[in-house]
Amino acid sequence: MLTAGTILWEFSKNLASSNGFILLLTCILSILLVLFLIFIIIFLLYRGFFHYFKLKYKPRDFILNKTPYILGHRGIPVLQHENSIESFKLLSTYDIDGTELDANVSADGKLFVYHDYSLFRFFDIPKNIRKVSSQTIESLKISLFFENNSLTPASIKINQDKKNEEKDFMTEESLDKGNIDKIVKLSETTIPTLEAAFEVLKDRRFINLEIKSNSLFSIGLEQKVAHLIKQYKLENKIVVSSFDPFCLYRFSKILPLIPRGLLVSKKGLPIYLKKMWFYPFAKADFIHWEADFIGTKKVKKFAEHGYKPVFWGVNSVQLLKRALKDKPVIIISDIPHILKKALPFFIGV
Repeated sequence: MLTAGTILWEFSKNLASSNGFILLLTCILSILLVLFLIFIIIFLLYRGFFHYFKLKYKPRDFILNKTPYILGHRGIPVLQHENSIESFKLLSTYDIDGTELDANVSADGKLFVYHDYSLFRFFDIPKNIRKVSSQTIESLKISLFFENNSLTPASIKINQDKKNEEKDFMTEESLDKGNIDKIVKLSETTIPTLEAAFEVLKDRRFINLEIKSNSLFSIGLEQKVAHLIKQYKLENKIVVSSFDPFCLYRFSKILPLIPRGLLVSKKGLPIYLKKMWFYPFAKADFIHWEADFIGTKKVKKFAEHGYKPVFWGVNSVQLLKRALKDKPVIIISDIPHILKKALPFFIGV
């Protein structure tokens, strides 16, 4: 009775005797060589396109009315629900320069202001918003309740051992806690359409619109966003941003004069986005760095090449002070009403 070892031994002898082994080895080496050549060709094409776009497009030097702008992050989410009409209306109450908000799309092509792709976080619905009809999205209700203490995150408090000029404006009185306490129980809110958000925000000084795109190919989102921007005549007070460089490239073909910002983060992204492998394709004018990048060599390197920094996630006064050293043009925060009061103390730092 033949064992497995015997069969393998006989097979190897036959290969060797008939030059089969040499033939097999030649085939393997040939395949590896072909794969290596394909890799070299792809690499050279990538580098060629990379340098073509890098040389062809230089970041434009936009002169803003003031620097830096302090923008809310989806409104003022520590006081009202993120990306809600109520949150956007609070910007006027605290005289905030503007806000960042997110453009997403329903299954039937209607634009909504919603950050996530999934509806699970707020509605326990494990569906992609792009698979849900606009009628269903408009019927969804978000019930909110905030206790007073949750409206003043500990991260914005200055340590008592800091200099007096750094803590004077962080007293309870300077936080306008009397005003904040009025917002205790929030009734139901809904996911607003982008059109409704623009109606509220059109008189703000500045808007940062993030296009939620994760597709190499267009689904028509850029065209819809561009149409609304023109409809509300926001061309001179808006920057369009995205993590997706190809989305920004497509948008540049539709409304080329509107500034564009490439979002960068160290967390939750594919490696090619984290490493910014395709950033020249975005034709970006700004790099929108997550706060983790504040003070890094990477920010300085890109600034030297004309990419003025924008920082998002600046959610403490300490971070604001550090960020200002990198001379950002825009700062995006969950607590813009706090940073706006802090800013005059740090200008020139």
